[in-house]
Amino acid sequence: MNKLKLVYDPDNAGKLYMTRKGNQVQQRKYHLTDEEITSLQKRHEQDTSNVPEVTKAKAGKNFFNPYRKGIYWAQLQALYLLGCNEWHEFKEILSMTQKIASSMPSKMNTPNGIIDTNQWEKFRRRIPKEGTSNSKSLIGRIQENFTFMQRLSCHHPSGFKLMQAHASLDMKKVSKDGFLGGILYYRVQIHPTIEESIPTRDLSEYNFGEEEKRYYTYKFVGTVITKDTIEHCNDCCNETEDVCCQEE
Repeated sequence: MNKLKLVYDPDNAGKLYMTRKGNQVQQRKYHLTDEEITSLQKRHEQDTSNVPEVTKAKAGKNFFNPYRKGIYWAQLQALYLLGCNEWHEFKEILSMTQKIASSMPSKMNTPNGIIDTNQWEKFRRRIPKEGTSNSKSLIGRIQENFTFMQRLSCHHPSGFKLMQAHASLDMKKVSKDGFLGGILYYRVQIHPTIEESIPTRDLSEYNFGEEEKRYYTYKFVGTVITKDTIEHCNDCCNETEDVCCQEE
């Protein structure tokens, strides 16, 4: 893989940058500091104290869950417990996520006031923001969260923290008779270095049209595998092209 090219620079967090529309915007912080990494590593060690050693070994010593204790954390923890470096079908991940999130106490605002609940019920019952025209189903929102963990492009690399944990969130889509849109698989892939912790979208077993392929490569930083090619996509946020991929 060629050297990864990212627009986001941790040193620029808090500084102003110019958007394509000519607006000045403050760069949000998407990375973890050394102190935050140390704290999260300790938290991960505590959270996994009862996890079988074979599961821990698959993740290695550098991995930790970098997200706050919410639905993102539960989804990533589900993949960790199912086994890093292995593909898992979406329905299996969904079941594990529900089990984990249901055991996490939380509170939720309701018309009758604040009630005690758990993270799964809070996520399941979340009402779309007013004016939202394309609100997704619960399953669609879970899948969208995984896309969030893959994102390394432009000035909003929400997957940068996972990259700092020497991991990538990979997706595979497989065509199957009777399943419109195919079947989704995900995995947490562990990498030797942060620079190599780049997500993959494996479409080598999926039949799609050119327009759909564009959807999977648009503003994506990582590796896209199809039946015929392997493309390495770098960050082209400040380029004239929407997609910057080099084919193998």
